[in-house]
Amino acid sequence: MNKKWMTLSAICLALLFSACGGKPEPVVELPEDSTNEIQETYEQLQEAAAAFRQLDAGVLQIVSEQTQRHIESGSGQANEYVEKTEDTIRFRKTDQGYDLIRISRSEGQDVPTGYKQENGILTLYNYGAHEDGTFEWKEAAAEKNHYGLPEEADLFVHLTDQKLIREIRVEHRDGMTVYELIPGGAFFDARASLSAYKGYALDTYQISYCVDEQHLLRKVILSQTESWTHTEIYDVEQTRVVEIELDSVQDETDLDYFRNNGTYVRPVYDEITEIWREEFINIPETYLFDVRIPRVREELPNANKINDRIAADCEMELNATLADLTSQGDWGGYPWHTVDFEVCRFGDIYQICIFNTEASAWGSGVSMWMYKYYYDASLGDEIKPEDFLAHMNYTPREIEEIFYRDYLFESPDPDGAFTYDQISDWFYIDEDANVRFYVNLYG
Repeated sequence: MNKKWMTLSAICLALLFSACGGKPEPVVELPEDSTNEIQETYEQLQEAAAAFRQLDAGVLQIVSEQTQRHIESGSGQANEYVEKTEDTIRFRKTDQGYDLIRISRSEGQDVPTGYKQENGILTLYNYGAHEDGTFEWKEAAAEKNHYGLPEEADLFVHLTDQKLIREIRVEHRDGMTVYELIPGGAFFDARASLSAYKGYALDTYQISYCVDEQHLLRKVILSQTESWTHTEIYDVEQTRVVEIELDSVQDETDLDYFRNNGTYVRPVYDEITEIWREEFINIPETYLFDVRIPRVREELPNANKINDRIAADCEMELNATLADLTSQGDWGGYPWHTVDFEVCRFGDIYQICIFNTEASAWGSGVSMWMYKYYYDASLGDEIKPEDFLAHMNYTPREIEEIFYRDYLFESPDPDGAFTYDQISDWFYIDEDANVRFYVNLYG
């Protein structure tokens, strides 16, 4: 979710100090009878929330809409930004806390984001769709020591502090008992004092809890508006509406949900290559290692020439153990290292490309590099890059021109010029005989 929006955890903090309705009201001493009535009603609501926490399994549906208006200080003109998200959280209770599967969808995004929490490990999955219409989930990062429900569900497990409640309004609606909590006006001042924004104010705040006939909390509805001075040029007014509903109390979580749900198979010329190593190791918060490395089939003439080069180029990727990766990840960047390959055939000549990508799961620049090998099946031997280039009817000068035309939209070195020798390791020929570049000069 975009960092410019308030996270739901911030809203949960609001619940600890929140108030309902309009602007702050004076603190008023309540009659003792009124205080006792609030305590009794609040205890009923506590019991309903406790009943939710005792559930063995269930499904939470969360719909959230946030509207942020940037208002120019002088003219009053406003630009409005709206973000809508829908989360489905399937959970089950364990001795330590919760296991769960969460699917998050945002309006305007083509693909969902997935999360799996099991035995204290929270794993992020990215969703990849292929041109043939199939798709797969790809494990992206993992964190340790996660045993609770995600922050999007905090409204369901944390009630507003009873000490801050001025009134609890109760009504019966559609078979539910609805509790609307109205804390005292002191909360508005507390929210302002906690905020880092200049001129911050909580303008409106409403929260209701819906309890069913079995005294189980089934729904929470929150609506709030806040404002602050962002810069001298404009102010911000932000409204958020969240509805969380317990949709089911029986569904058991399918923790294999993120298996590959598609039928996509990467094209490989089996007549020339085979998989040398295919390995996936994810050490939470330390190292993600996802490699798929080929070799030329050993029965082919002179296969050892290319395979010896692959072994030298990919020594770490071919031999790294769990202990090696743990040690390499100690520097703290949580590197995400992926390796895959592609084989293209042009007549009797094969091009084998091994693509490497390394980045940090926490966000950083991306390093990209590749290794290329060429095998002529008619000769039964490896051929040189210049012979392959001639076979494809390209010249070094043409590669340079394509580099400047298709890739180098802004040179990192305005005073420098790239020669063919400098870029020769950065390009390959795709299956349609077009020149492609695999390098990141801008990260």
